Amino acid sequence: MGNDLSKRKDSCYTVIAKTGDRPHGGTDANVYVVLYNKNGEASPKIKLDTRLHDDLERGQTDVFNVKGLSTSFGDVVAIDIWNKGKDRIKDDWYAEWVSVVKGEEDLFQFPLNRWIRAADGKLRFQRNDCCIPQHSKEKEQREKELSKKRQLYQFSTDEPGIPRQVKLLPTDEKFHPEYDNWKESTLKNLKLQVLLIKHTTKEFLSISHLTDLYKFGFDVPRGLDNWESDKHFGNNIMNGTNPYRVQICKEIPEKLAVTEDMLTPSLCGLTITEAIAQNRLFYIDYKDLEGIPEIPNPIALLFVDDADDLMPVAIQLEQEPADDNPVFLPTDNKYTWILAKMWFNMADASFHEACTHLCYTHLVSASAGVAMHRNLSPSHPLHRLLLPHFKNVMAINDFGFERLLMEGGAFDRLFKMGLKGSIQLMKGHFQNNWRFDRDSMYPEQIKSRGLENPKILPKYYYRDDALLYWEAIMKYVGAIVNAHYDEEDAIKNDWELQDFAAALRSEDGCYFRGIPGDGKFTEKKEVIDVLSTIIFNLSVQHAAVNFDQYDQHAFPLMYSGFVAGERPRDKSMRTEADILDALPPKLLTLGTLVIMKFLSIKNTSPLGEMEVPCMYDEVGVAAHAQFRRDLRKVGHAIEERNRRRDIPYTVLLPCNVPNDTSI
Repeated sequence: MGNDLSKRKDSCYTVIAKTGDRPHGGTDANVYVVLYNKNGEASPKIKLDTRLHDDLERGQTDVFNVKGLSTSFGDVVAIDIWNKGKDRIKDDWYAEWVSVVKGEEDLFQFPLNRWIRAADGKLRFQRNDCCIPQHSKEKEQREKELSKKRQLYQFSTDEPGIPRQVKLLPTDEKFHPEYDNWKESTLKNLKLQVLLIKHTTKEFLSISHLTDLYKFGFDVPRGLDNWESDKHFGNNIMNGTNPYRVQICKEIPEKLAVTEDMLTPSLCGLTITEAIAQNRLFYIDYKDLEGIPEIPNPIALLFVDDADDLMPVAIQLEQEPADDNPVFLPTDNKYTWILAKMWFNMADASFHEACTHLCYTHLVSASAGVAMHRNLSPSHPLHRLLLPHFKNVMAINDFGFERLLMEGGAFDRLFKMGLKGSIQLMKGHFQNNWRFDRDSMYPEQIKSRGLENPKILPKYYYRDDALLYWEAIMKYVGAIVNAHYDEEDAIKNDWELQDFAAALRSEDGCYFRGIPGDGKFTEKKEVIDVLSTIIFNLSVQHAAVNFDQYDQHAFPLMYSGFVAGERPRDKSMRTEADILDALPPKLLTLGTLVIMKFLSIKNTSPLGEMEVPCMYDEVGVAAHAQFRRDLRKVGHAIEERNRRRDIPYTVLLPCNVPNDTSI
């Protein structure tokens, strides 16, 4: 704290100002405040300056005595604030909040979370600065601010067909310098470790030689001891990084050329009809991958055995049956079956990285963030609700496009489909297959695959743990929405909210198909569903599909986006040599270690722990406090479940679920 509240002299009122921890956030310009009481009476002009002290510096909290104002002035309900510096960047001041203390106990808070610039003139803020626009006393000020935001946050059209991003990353969206330094130093250290491995390991002449990858600092990936087992394969389908592709099988797809005789050894004595009737047969269909160069578009059939484990029972690597497109089975030669699973996993990993991870957590979320900044005033309660969860997503996407999504970048090198295939896959799926209400709203994406009943797939831990978070987030969002929209037609009359809804749906905005209300909110449930989905995807869903990437990808035979050679076209007997021939090149494997380790590092606050609080109103503070209590209950429930599980599912423990998408 720059100067101390204990140093107050005989002032009845004290102004406390917090400068945000932003690059160039401090100022040497003169900043003034005027206080207003509930009768509209104004205090004298207060200069935020203490003699012989450097006030309003980055990250600093400063205390200023107010002279000549007695307690009879009463409660402070509004302030004017302005910057008298010149219209230049170094004079701008980033104000996190201003608080006023009356006497020894009464506190009046004014969260700003804004730049106070000379060009903006005098700005007025109500206590707690949190209301919907039709209740605002500063409607013109809000609209001017939004007009400037729309200039700053423009939608890009550089890559038509994928979720639209911000055209030019605003300064406020850039990483904190400390995070930037951490990011660069972490990548540098990982690359040094890889150089040691590169120069001290021989070529992989047997599968056992692959353990040399973990000599210098890289952890042995979880699951390495049973990577080739069918139980491991099935658990990854349910609880790995791509956990929402499996769906219940109500009939065998005609294009999957399986017969009763083929499946008899794998169905625990059941017929196909009996397995379907008992909800024990499931499938994954990668028709989405048709036309993606060098990537198969497989269909896999899976069965829940008597131990409740999901086991693969058939894999067909292309969509249509043919002599050179056989159905691979667990009863085939060991290495033939392993090879088929490797090729299926390459398809699954390709879809995961391009769509599940990049497109539907990173890109969709950042696109919604642009819509929020363009349409919801920083004074809007829903802006204050969402803002902490959007903290780093635009910055990490910008980093990704510069370093990963470029010719010769990680996608181009580490995945067999390459950069062009990745973009092609994202465009095709986002434009033709994805819907917000079916594929992003958590309960609906589970229901659409026939898996909402917890008795179906009893070891589907992702589903069960994520549901706990969904319920907590819905309760949190609902408390805020219900409190602020307690009047009839309040939602309809909130033009900022309606503009936000329209931007989510419109072709010149996010262009999300399946937005509840189709671009016009009419009821609270629609608002709660959309906001809960946005927060869930930025935190829980991103954690589920991101933070286990190292454990899955670090052993190239377990789950890889690159399998060498051509897909197997017959069921002839394979050997270990054939499996080694299918490995990605050594340099590519080492590059995978670096990228996947980096992407799997958690370095931001857990869900519910706001680095910079945004809500100070009574409703928001109470809702957030309850949210944190509910999250602690979620953590205890998951810990208790994991004590009973044969394979603990730890990726959604609260300590592993960040508040925002930062990596």
